[in-house]
Amino acid sequence: MADFDSPFDALAVLAEVLRGDEEMLSLDIGNLVKRYPDVTHEQLVCLLLLRGDMGRNDAKDTAAEFVAPADSADSRANRSNIHARSILSQVQVTSSLNPFAAKDAGAGGGGASMNPFSKD
Repeated sequence: MADFDSPFDALAVLAEVLRGDEEMLSLDIGNLVKRYPDVTHEQLVCLLLLRGDMGRNDAKDTAAEFVAPADSADSRANRSNIHARSILSQVQVTSSLNPFAAKDAGAGGGGASMNPFSKD
């Protein structure tokens, strides 16, 4: 973990992605990836699913625009070039579905998202 990295700073950037408008989502994700280049594709997918406004495939596609999936050659090459690790390098995610998202979120399904920043 880098000396300058505070978990509270990371939480503020993550919160911007969660509560941001759809129009600003690309800018917010870009800011996250710029400040924390060791964020993984899986972490971004889970974060996007927490928003509650997109399905799993859309979240994967959006995350892939910013960070290559872990099994790609681009991702492995990028990981070896990162010198400083942030707090996000200590966060492990699984490939299972996000337990906090509403069932069928973003796919027209009912149920409320558990995202505290959502406008439901």
